[in-house]
Amino acid sequence: MRRELYRVTHGEEHEDILISKRYLATIYEHQGRLGEAIPFWEDVVQGYRVSKGGNNPATLAFMDSLADAYCRSTQLDKAVDLRKDMLNLMLDNNQDKPTCMRKLAKVLELKEEWDTAEQHLVRRIEALNVIWGNSHTNVVAAQQHLHEFRVRRFPPVSCDSCTFPTEVVFFCPNSQYICYFAAHA
Repeated sequence: MRRELYRVTHGEEHEDILISKRYLATIYEHQGRLGEAIPFWEDVVQGYRVSKGGNNPATLAFMDSLADAYCRSTQLDKAVDLRKDMLNLMLDNNQDKPTCMRKLAKVLELKEEWDTAEQHLVRRIEALNVIWGNSHTNVVAAQQHLHEFRVRRFPPVSCDSCTFPTEVVFFCPNSQYICYFAAHA
């Protein structure tokens, strides 16, 4: 009775109800129960879009959580759509925009949409250059991430100095590629 009266008085999108749904979504997600977490995340995102607006930092944070849950539950198309929606809502000077670009590229890589993923990683570097300048550690890390992406996309044929398979994401310390980069840096 109290619960029904509360919902009638405050509505379904009241802050307290949304916070409770967010806690439930987080708990279910940490337990690996994504099928139960996702509907709560969807309710939270919709409620915050209505009450706070689409480009509110809290709304964007919950959209990020929902997109991550979609990705983990292999609903990649929904994850891509939500990430693109987030990018459209974020201002160009938003410091979270490059992170969203990286996460979108990750989902696109999982879908094997290599060209589009690479475009987003390049745009991420450009955005980081605007925010931080080209010699900042975040920009250097993004450049390294782009390089590792390209190696995953077109792995080297072989590495003569080690026994690791070419699918390895990280370089072997004895790799000729590391030696080349160290010698020409």
